[in-house]
Amino acid sequence: MHTRPSRVVVSLGLALLLAGCPSALLPRPQVQQQVRLAVPPAQAYDRAMQALAMMGASAVRGDREAGVLTSTVHDAVALNVVVVPDNHQSRVEVTAQLLTGKVVVARPDELLYGPREEVATYIALLQGAAR
Repeated sequence: MHTRPSRVVVSLGLALLLAGCPSALLPRPQVQQQVRLAVPPAQAYDRAMQALAMMGASAVRGDREAGVLTSTVHDAVALNVVVVPDNHQSRVEVTAQLLTGKVVVARPDELLYGPREEVATYIALLQGAAR
């Protein structure tokens, strides 16, 4: 008995893949990173908002009192930012995840490429914002 998939199964799988149907079933790993800023939380929040604007983020929603920002970057990555007070300074926690239905075309070992690159770019902008 052979264990190779039939041509029908392979053809059906290829058709679904090309149609984009299974993209919602693919894993959407999160990338998290944090950075400390030597500024009070209100100033860190302003920098966080400015860095999102420099990235061209859309659908930016925020709550200054809670220190939370939520946005979409390049219509493919959800980028969430939380500013936390930390001994008269601030800790900025950044989380990124591919949006449902979006796929990064990469080798299997590069599946985090999209969100990881967005987080790295955001943090670089955040650290350089309003200096």
